[in-house]
Amino acid sequence: MTVLTEKQKIMADALVKRANNKQTITFAELEKISGIDRRGIGGQVGKISKRCQELGLPLISVLVVSSEDRKTPIGFTKEFYPNNVDQNDIVCEEEKQKVFAQKDWSALLNWGTYDDLYPEEERLSFITVEGKKKTVKTSQYERDPKLRRACLEKYGTRCAICGFDAAATYGEDFKGKIHVHHIVPLNKTGERKITENDLIPVCPNCHMILHSKGGGSVYSIEEVKTMIENNK
Repeated sequence: MTVLTEKQKIMADALVKRANNKQTITFAELEKISGIDRRGIGGQVGKISKRCQELGLPLISVLVVSSEDRKTPIGFTKEFYPNNVDQNDIVCEEEKQKVFAQKDWSALLNWGTYDDLYPEEERLSFITVEGKKKTVKTSQYERDPKLRRACLEKYGTRCAICGFDAAATYGEDFKGKIHVHHIVPLNKTGERKITENDLIPVCPNCHMILHSKGGGSVYSIEEVKTMIENNK
């Protein structure tokens, strides 16, 4: 899985804003936004598109164009469509239309801040203990980001337990911000075939409660719903 740096995340956010407005962005503009020298931007935005590939999204780095002719450099096609380098302009225009047609970029912009808190996640973290940094390594379980997208396409982005909707509460900039919960934890069964039917969208609060049972077990969706009902 491609992990984006903080500056790549800044650029990804800028690219998504342009995509939503059906606009391109120049190397000079990205240089100003990210603080990365223009000569290094090509490789940085390439990483963002590699992340898009993993998520099943259009290749958003196609929006980065030269200020001289407003065209995507041939480097984009060489990296992602090497067999069509002689058709660079056509390839880039087709990819731009896919980017402009994409309505939901939440999978790219969800940096997984809260998801790192749960025991079945991959985690290599630094915690502070009386001023000293200590490295902690826990179990690693591989996840497929495309399954997350399939889950949200099937069930939507409201919490399946309490109905929380990030966009309704915090505004449209937070549309699609939701966790995806494995109904049966990965640490219980290990490697197995998983479909969107094994996942459910839940808000961070309900996700925390689901994983608060202890002993490596989780509460069921119905159990947490009953907790909420009983405490009204």
